[in-house]
Amino acid sequence: MRETFDPIGEATGDGNQAAFDALLYALKIRSLRGRTTHALAVAAAKGHKPSLNILINYKDHDMLLSTTVGASYKFKRSMPTEIIALLTKTNLRRSALSHMSARAIQIAAQDGNRKAKLALRELPMQAKNML
Repeated sequence: MRETFDPIGEATGDGNQAAFDALLYALKIRSLRGRTTHALAVAAAKGHKPSLNILINYKDHDMLLSTTVGASYKFKRSMPTEIIALLTKTNLRRSALSHMSARAIQIAAQDGNRKAKLALRELPMQAKNML
């Protein structure tokens, strides 16, 4: 499925409205929502603001936080402040997603994202020990 959805995310990130419309349609289909979330992250990583807004407002689109956190690995260096804030907030809840959110921030920091480096320093010691 990734082979199908990632190119649609790439096209969306390049400004293709038809591709974005396809993702919006797929987002309504429960069995496609996970792959669609990852494709939206691909688009958002390329600077597509509407895709980023959907990820930030994942609850409004019946998306799972766990899938959204998992999709955040797609950002790496381009991880926007809004996603870093979402991941930090998720991590501070000390939920089952703490390790995933800390790891996504760590990957972005290792890839050169300055804001992710700062966020990583501010994570609780418990979160840093999990990495």
